[in-house]
Amino acid sequence: MQKTKKYKKAVVWFWNNLRVHDNQALYHALKESEEVIGLYVFHPKDWQEDRWGFPKTGQFRAHFLKESLMDLKQRLMEALRVPLYFYEGSADKAFRHIQAQYPFEAVFFQNEWTQEEEDIVKAARTACPQARWQGFYDQLLYMPAQINPLFSAIPDVFTRFRKTVEQKAQVMPPLPLPRPQATVPALSLSRELPHWLNACHVKIHPQAAFSLPGGETHALKRMQNYLWEQHGIARYKQTRNGLIGLNYSSKLSPFLANGSLSVRLLYAEIKRYEAEVQANDSTYWLFFELLWREYFKYMAMKYRHLLFHRKGFKQRNYTWAQDMERFERWRQGKTGHPFIDANMRELLHTGWMSNRGRQNVASFLAKHWHIDWRMGAAWFESQLIDYDVHSNYGNWQYVAGVGNDPRDRLFNPDTQAQRYDPQGDFQRLWLQGGLFYA
Repeated sequence: MQKTKKYKKAVVWFWNNLRVHDNQALYHALKESEEVIGLYVFHPKDWQEDRWGFPKTGQFRAHFLKESLMDLKQRLMEALRVPLYFYEGSADKAFRHIQAQYPFEAVFFQNEWTQEEEDIVKAARTACPQARWQGFYDQLLYMPAQINPLFSAIPDVFTRFRKTVEQKAQVMPPLPLPRPQATVPALSLSRELPHWLNACHVKIHPQAAFSLPGGETHALKRMQNYLWEQHGIARYKQTRNGLIGLNYSSKLSPFLANGSLSVRLLYAEIKRYEAEVQANDSTYWLFFELLWREYFKYMAMKYRHLLFHRKGFKQRNYTWAQDMERFERWRQGKTGHPFIDANMRELLHTGWMSNRGRQNVASFLAKHWHIDWRMGAAWFESQLIDYDVHSNYGNWQYVAGVGNDPRDRLFNPDTQAQRYDPQGDFQRLWLQGGLFYA
């Protein structure tokens, strides 16, 4: 006997969970409701300039988001008969507008826990208090209900977190796809992207290390290709510090960042690869990197607004300059240090930079030039295709010495260049045979 559904009408509020597979909000909405629509809100703050004068969402991430949303719209309709609607403006206005013509009883969404996002959710809930609001932790491998009992407080050193979680926590398996709904609800709300986003076209740079289109379809293809076709995971530890080309790393971080790929599905595929093909240091190391991503999310839960604080998690009172002239030289790749400049120009022209590059340019800005690390983090937020608020600001704190690095290390760009770009191939690629140095 089929269980009676709780709600006649429900909304799935998409944000950074732009997928059909293993999406708890979507799964439970369809299981518990007779009619479901999807909603994506273009919040004004996400498209304004920040205090440093950068657009919070720059052209590369905007273009990737556009592709991801169009793919989501198609997959939702084809697989589940769920229409996706778009709204420009505040979320509270969006839900009031929908409520007038579609009296929903529940909203299913992905939990967020940084201040701006929490404020948006709070305003939306206040606008529609009659609805049941159900949030899910779909960004995570391990749910807080699993993690919190293991610690009196999340440890400030990653190794302790990693060892405890590996020994005592289990990853929830990916959810199956729910049944499609019988009818497609029709609302007088836009199903087309805003004209300004549709007009956002980024020409892929011929030297770009990341050139994949956005969206769940391409996320699943890339995961299949990297793990199962080219077996890149089997040599990931040896290649992960590469600088040139698509395949030195998985290039799955942009898809994880906007949720067009489930981190739990990726984990399940890693474990399946280990069971069916081979398990080695490299297959473990990809999981190890996912644990770092997880750790920064839990640190953000622990320290909340301190994620964005000048003194960081550690509340260290360093002296930081806000020298815009020097910062602009760093931003444009004109510092006079070839390895730094090559990485910064790659970011400027492609929206991508390797993990090795990110550590070096962040260390250079914060520890060599002693410029406010938050300026660098804001530029990364604007520019990176794979921007993730917790990993971005957590990593910047780590490198700047106000976060989770117990050794407070300093990167020497010359030594790093000799080690990771010994023939200078990467530097030549982006400096075109030795451009000027101021």
